[in-house]
Amino acid sequence: MLGVDAIDWAVIVVYLVGITAIGLWAVKKVKSSASFFIGDRKFGKWMMMFFMFGSGTHSDQAVGVAAKTFRVGASGIWYQWVWLFATPFYWIAAPVFRRMRAVTTGDYFEIRYNGGVSVLFALVGMLQLMISIGMMLKGSSAMITAVSGGAINQDYAIFAMTVMFVTYGIAGGMSAAIFTDLIQGLLTIALSFMILPFALSEVGGMTGLREKITDPDMLRIVAHGEIGVFFVVVVALNSLIGWATQPHTMAVCAAGKSEIEGRVGVTVGMFLKRICTVAWMLTGLCAIALYMGHEVEDVDHVYGLMAHDLLRKIAPGLIGLFIASMLASVMSSCDAFMVASSGLFTENIYRKFFVRNKPDAHYVLVGRVVSVLIVLGGILFAFALESVVQMLEIFWKISAMMGIAFWVGLVWRRATVAGAWVGTLLSFTVWFLTTLGAVIWLAGHVPCAKQARLVFVKAEKTTPVLHDCHLKDASSLAIKLRVGKDPLSGHIQSTLSQETQQLLAEYDGGIPVSNDLREKLVEGLNSLIEKGALGIGYESMSEKEKDEVFYEPSRFEHIALSQRTRQLISRQPKGKTLARVNRRLLEEAYGDEIARSWLFCECDIKNPAALAKRVMNAEGPVCLYVREHLSENSRRLFASRGSAETAVLKSAIASEFNRIAGGENIYDENRFLEVFTSEATVNLARKNPSGEDLVLANNYLLEEAFIWEVA
Repeated sequence: MLGVDAIDWAVIVVYLVGITAIGLWAVKKVKSSASFFIGDRKFGKWMMMFFMFGSGTHSDQAVGVAAKTFRVGASGIWYQWVWLFATPFYWIAAPVFRRMRAVTTGDYFEIRYNGGVSVLFALVGMLQLMISIGMMLKGSSAMITAVSGGAINQDYAIFAMTVMFVTYGIAGGMSAAIFTDLIQGLLTIALSFMILPFALSEVGGMTGLREKITDPDMLRIVAHGEIGVFFVVVVALNSLIGWATQPHTMAVCAAGKSEIEGRVGVTVGMFLKRICTVAWMLTGLCAIALYMGHEVEDVDHVYGLMAHDLLRKIAPGLIGLFIASMLASVMSSCDAFMVASSGLFTENIYRKFFVRNKPDAHYVLVGRVVSVLIVLGGILFAFALESVVQMLEIFWKISAMMGIAFWVGLVWRRATVAGAWVGTLLSFTVWFLTTLGAVIWLAGHVPCAKQARLVFVKAEKTTPVLHDCHLKDASSLAIKLRVGKDPLSGHIQSTLSQETQQLLAEYDGGIPVSNDLREKLVEGLNSLIEKGALGIGYESMSEKEKDEVFYEPSRFEHIALSQRTRQLISRQPKGKTLARVNRRLLEEAYGDEIARSWLFCECDIKNPAALAKRVMNAEGPVCLYVREHLSENSRRLFASRGSAETAVLKSAIASEFNRIAGGENIYDENRFLEVFTSEATVNLARKNPSGEDLVLANNYLLEEAFIWEVA
């Protein structure tokens, strides 16, 4: 049922019923607003240790580390190890938080500065915790979808998890979070190590892992490229600054019986997380070896895919235990974050500025209502942002925005209210400016910008959709589809809209196709690209289902499909990967009419005059290389860029780039020293690629070298 066996569902249900019962039992601990928002300050070392571990460790982190490791190698571990160097400071800072005798960190800002700064912190803190909740829900739902083989919808998974942790979270507050985190912390450890031994066994242990991953950079903790020494130093410093102003930090430091409970709980709890992070990274490396040569549609699904592929082979119920552990890891954090966020609003905004001197029960009720609204905000972030890694990077930035005001206010008496406001607002302004293309362009032209890591070029997924310029010969394609002599053309023609079929019937091939017909052809082909099942299990399909399938063996018998395309078909692709395969099928079936997706087209050249000028002036080693490899006709055309027609120059640039890409491997470290190359492109170029992979690597290198002139 829904990709999960009955025994697995039984394990999940037992966990959910048990954890909800414990959370609801904690309601009796809520005797005041303070006990709701921070607990009753009577928890011992073990409870505090697992509270810190549970609230600070969640399945989206396993998803993020495994996904980043799958992309860049072992250095992906720093997407959670960034807090490693902050660990000694936990021992020092925990007693400081307890001695504040505050309910929220916002109370500290009010005492140290004033109520306005406290409100500013409350707003920033609520924002970062909403992003955290969204990040956890997105990562966990992606894992559930992958574990169930896609049977459980990601949106439904988010909804189900939300209902569960909100139910006991708004009832028992922080006490419920602390009590449930003991059990959920143990299950999170199980989640971290459950897959690893089976994955290592599958790839032949550490020796087999090293043999399968031949690129040495993929096995380095600190590698060349995006996650180098500079990245680690800056992000570690950012994490130390931002840790103190994460809103739940007050609770994890101050909810214990005494200062030593807070110290031990925070330090040991977070050190446990460092060990679990190693397991997540090793699991990501195993995924590289296991799925080598396979296109993974969404890297956020890597961790769940491995659970789906490995655990069901071992013993019944393991999938259920895995999902229960994953639910535990996300619920243990979401409940704490939800209550901490509602505490910020209730204690630092509502109680101080709107409604004073009400009974505690009133503020507890407000906190519960706000908890639900905070979670709804987190769900919006989960749907708005594309990946867990992207959400984590945003969280890093926001969490440190008020860190300077906190630490400076703690150690320097002359810190002022104006300084706290200016420092925070200036930080947000700098963040906003560095997202603008013009600012990135200026930063990229600073001397030694690449070495200083001022700019990164991130690898983007190519789109499988056809554009107008990809139709090299629309007239020939229209005739083939109108006549429909071969099975494929006949099938495509039958799937087109009545309006398109009418335009095809009226076209006789004597004149170029009309803009309307060209537009309708592109629209119809894209419809085929984006749907279809590629004939997987074709014989067992209903007649209606067969009609919707694009790839069916008999339709392609007259076409010599490449070996790579046949391999992709055999892997039963889904989603975007399926769309890319469909695009390849069209390209190979109509090679004279449709341009290859990995080649440059005229529409890819955004600023031909500027590109030609850079090449002819040899602005850098890459431009010099391109100029030396131009044909004589293109050299003259590039030189006369001011008078050449834009379309002609675009065509020449696309043609020359495709010819260069089809030659030798153009990557040389010194040649691309000043180019902001992505780690994915460099990794591909360093593997001595051939055939289509060589063309892809060279094209990506040219795109990144001429990032402002080429789409």
